[in-house]
Amino acid sequence: NQLIKKAYDVSERFFLKSTEYKQKWINQKIKQSGFIPFGTEHAKTSSLFDLKEFWQVVNDFTSMNAPVQNIWTDDEEFNETLKDLYKQFMKLSEILMRVVGEGIEMPKDYVEELVKDQNSVLRIIHYP
Repeated sequence: NQLIKKAYDVSERFFLKSTEYKQKWINQKIKQSGFIPFGTEHAKTSSLFDLKEFWQVVNDFTSMNAPVQNIWTDDEEFNETLKDLYKQFMKLSEILMRVVGEGIEMPKDYVEELVKDQNSVLRIIHYP
């Protein structure tokens, strides 16, 4: 898929930039959005930090319709590519949920309400 290839390309370009550049895009308000530096996250059951850095995109609205603020870089191609990828993955998840709902004979309205305004996170991970 062209969009996935483009996402790999813009992400690689972002992660090759200097630490100082990437740190400009740390979201101080919402930790689920923007750049997360190397060595700042660890598994719940471990005190050892993971050897990765990543970029996260969240839904514009939580399930309660409260606005969530994504943070974006000064690279419009990076921003638009990840926005498009997020939207496409959200559409795919809605289709999959509908199919699962039909398979277990759930009412269509019930499944649609479950996926409405999902609070999902797209994470682009780089292991230096």
